[in-house]
This record gives sequence, C-alpha cells and structure tokens, in this order.
Amino acid sequence: MKNCYQIESDVFNIAKRLKLINAKYLLFFNKKLQQFEVFLQNGYEKEFCFSFKSQYLDCSLLEKVRANVYKDNDQLIKEIEEHNQKLEQADEQKVNDISSYKLHQIYKYAQGGSKEFEMGFEDNWI
Repeated sequence: MKNCYQIESDVFNIAKRLKLINAKYLLFFNKKLQQFEVFLQNGYEKEFCFSFKSQYLDCSLLEKVRANVYKDNDQLIKEIEEHNQKLEQADEQKVNDISSYKLHQIYKYAQGGSKEFEMGFEDNWI
C-alpha cells in the first residue's frame, strides 16, 4: 500500500458517500496501477474489497459498491428466509404433536362411555 494514498474528500463527496454505505469503507488511489481501491477497515488491518479502474472519481464507483453490497445482502436474505422457514416447520410440527396428544386424550375419555371421569385428564387440555 505504499503506492496508495487515502482519499478523504473530493469534489463530488464520493469518499463521504462511501462512508454512508458502510462506515468502515476506506477509499484509496493506487498511483502505480492508476486505479481507485476500496478497503474495509477491520481493527488495525485493512481488507481489500475491490478496485475501480478509472482516472476520475465519480458516482459509478458508488454504484459498483452498492451492487456488491446488495449481492451479498441478497444471499444473506435468502439464508435468513430458509432459516425462518425451517423454524416455522418446526413450530408446526410441535403444534401438530401437541394437538395429536390432546386428541388422543379426548378419544380415551370418549371411549370410557357415559360414566364420570373422576381422576381427570393426564393433561390439562380444557
């Protein structure tokens, strides 16, 4: 990174608007490669995210960053939806198990005929 210098302000406020997407993003210009580079600040280390080959800094860099973030977010949303679906299925199975147990208790009571059921139910289902 010795050929890079950090850009903290620019004419179009791209560096500041980049921070609005993620406060940990850092914008650098690599003199040797003549390109802009976006890094993610993780503690004391900087993790390279991607490069933007252009001599001029404009909003197309922000569009590229947003596209990258949204692509990652789409995958995350998909994983969350799959997890929620599994939780819903587990809840439905639990409700079905409880309902089945209580219906079995009702059936046992009904099989006893018309006599009083003095001991009560094994489960308080009423």
